Amino acid sequence: RREWTDKHAAKFKPGDLVDAWDKSPRFKGKKVAVIRIVAIVRSDLGLLSQYPRWGKAELKREGGLWRTVNEFRNLFAELHPWRVEFEVVSVVR
Repeated sequence: RREWTDKHAAKFKPGDLVDAWDKSPRFKGKKVAVIRIVAIVRSDLGLLSQYPRWGKAELKREGGLWRTVNEFRNLFAELHPWRVEFEVVSVVR
């Protein structure tokens, strides 16, 4: 999940290879992997609670770290952030 502007999100396309960092390189972050962008979707978090079965599948796609849709939504408050779907190409050790 990213709080990007539409302009910034438009810089990324499915298939792009991107460096992944443990935190921003501006704050002495370390590169941890190279990822391939699968999809970038601006998603309305309100839909998660309207469709419970769909919400559970989405929680799994989000990494499976949250037990409930409300727990996940509370983390992001009322934001409608960008969901970046990706696959790991290589891990930096």
